[in-house]
Amino acid sequence: MKKDNLLEIAIQELRSKPSFCKKNANIVEKFLFERTGFNYNRNTILKACRIVRSEFYSKPKEVAVAIQPEITVLQSIKKNDRINTPGLYIVLPCVHIPFHNKDFWNALLKYIRCNNNHIEGILIIGDFMDMNSLSAHDKNSVPIQGITLDFEYKEGNKALDEIEFAMGRRNYTKFYLFGNHEDRYFRTMKDINNSKYGSSLLSPIDALRLKERGYSVLTDWKNDSIKIGTHLELVHGEYISLNSAKKHIDVYRKSIVYGHTHRISSYLEGQTAGYNIGFMGDSSSPAFGYATRGMKSSWNNGFAIVHLNHNMFFNVQQVIWYDNSFYVGHEKYS
Repeated sequence: MKKDNLLEIAIQELRSKPSFCKKNANIVEKFLFERTGFNYNRNTILKACRIVRSEFYSKPKEVAVAIQPEITVLQSIKKNDRINTPGLYIVLPCVHIPFHNKDFWNALLKYIRCNNNHIEGILIIGDFMDMNSLSAHDKNSVPIQGITLDFEYKEGNKALDEIEFAMGRRNYTKFYLFGNHEDRYFRTMKDINNSKYGSSLLSPIDALRLKERGYSVLTDWKNDSIKIGTHLELVHGEYISLNSAKKHIDVYRKSIVYGHTHRISSYLEGQTAGYNIGFMGDSSSPAFGYATRGMKSSWNNGFAIVHLNHNMFFNVQQVIWYDNSFYVGHEKYS
């Protein structure tokens, strides 16, 4: 567990019992250990106590002065969520590693190898990992045999390595937007029974070495987006109705590419469009056993290709896996 994380946890616990921040450091240390299971060094304890005392026992004017630097720092942080370089981008929705459609995945890698000189970037828009090991739906149930978090991360790294190998270089645009499945990690860590694992329970960012690989990572799946040019945003997806493409542009009021529903559809109103681009999972996998036969019958394997021109306008091509193959132009990939 990083020092900053321990400090934040200590502050949160002391806020629930602010009177402790006036006590002896040894008493505070014992209190924090009993509440969280973590060991805190003396400097962390003293700093946490000082911050909580300023919040609860200082005069209002002094509190405002104390927290102002933090607010300034937070406001200065700007996410890297925009692409302004013209070119061709591959958009990957809901791959669900390690429960992906292997044939479809291999055909995608073949397409990337054959066209890597023309591809400007690879954009992942959520649920690249299934994170089945952390699923709340399967809590207290017998897990899928052989599926552990270690195994899932191993397969995720393998898939990212395969993309890099197919691209034949590392200097291309890379984005990794979390989906609700990656968010299972954060939901797991919010459980007080799991927080004791600390940094030993690796996040997708660390386990997949996303920063080392050069990915811009966006973790707030409900609010973050990848902005391409002036008119298009990529989101994980929020609405799952049959007319979700229309619903997304009604809400966002701009052109949207998304996954989440595992369906393929589109809806256009003049120059504004919504593109639901499917998923890349294997629907026969036990990981999708929660879905009924009727639900799965509406799912489609697919991904998207986005062309961004020099005027910062876009063209979206929805690529559909059908009869164990897909076409881009006159070329067949299977």
